[in-house]
Formats: sequence, structure tokens, C-alpha cells
Amino acid sequence: MSSENLGIRISKKNAIIPNIELKTIKNEVEKYVLDNRLKVKLDKNLLYLSPLEIQLAYKLFLGGEKDIMDAVYLYELFQNNIQRDEIEYWAKYFKIQDKLDNFWWRDEGIWKEKIWWKQRTNSKGAWGRKGKKLQAKDRVCKIICRMDKENTK
Repeated sequence: MSSENLGIRISKKNAIIPNIELKTIKNEVEKYVLDNRLKVKLDKNLLYLSPLEIQLAYKLFLGGEKDIMDAVYLYELFQNNIQRDEIEYWAKYFKIQDKLDNFWWRDEGIWKEKIWWKQRTNSKGAWGRKGKKLQAKDRVCKIICRMDKENTK
């Protein structure tokens, strides 16, 4: 299997979730991720994560609403620990500078709208069509998705 660069998925017998997939390195991005992984200590255990900057850029590259929400969430959590120039490098690599520009615009402008939105609704968010409570960041993600679609027309 490894000579064909196929991954191996492992799970408990008769179960799909949880599972893990083991893969071989196929390109320079995967090599970079492995060489620059982050070490997270959980009690006495270690967990390795890919660099946050490439995760954020890759989420924007994927471009789905959920992916953009993930990118916003990563940025919200780690904005003091990530390198903006590193995100810009990966955005250029993935050819998504326009999406990143929208993302930075959101960071500088829309979060001000988030405060206004919370005051206006007098809550943490608003109600969506399916009765789900929308958080302000969800609304921001919808705006970014819409802007990205408009820019690609």
C-alpha cells in the first residue's frame, strides 16, 4: 500500500468512529506540516498538530461555509499566537489571496459590526431560518462566503 501512496484507516472493530488515517508524505506541504508540527501536551500524553497558519489558509482554500467558520474560530482563538505573514505565504501558495483579503477585512471591519449586532438583538446572536441560534461569527462567515462568491463571478 505505501508504494502506491495510499493511506491506512484504523478504527475499532465494527465501528466507523473514532478512526485515524495514516498516510505517507506526498508533497512539500505535507513535509512542511510534519517538519513544523506543534506539540501539545495533554497530561502525560503528546498530540501533534499542523501549524495554525497553514490550517487557517487551508480552511479558506477549501472555502465551504463550515471551513470558513473554522478559520474564523482558529483566528479568534490564536490571533495572538499566529504569524500573519506566514498565513499570507500559504494563502499565496494556495492561490487564495482574495479570500484572505476578505478575511482580514472581516477582522478589521466586521467585528465592529458584531458588537452592533449583539446590541441590536440584545442577545449573543439571532435566530436562523431553521430555529438554530446564529452566533455573530456565523453571520460573519456567511458574509465572507457571499463576498467570495461575488468576487469569483
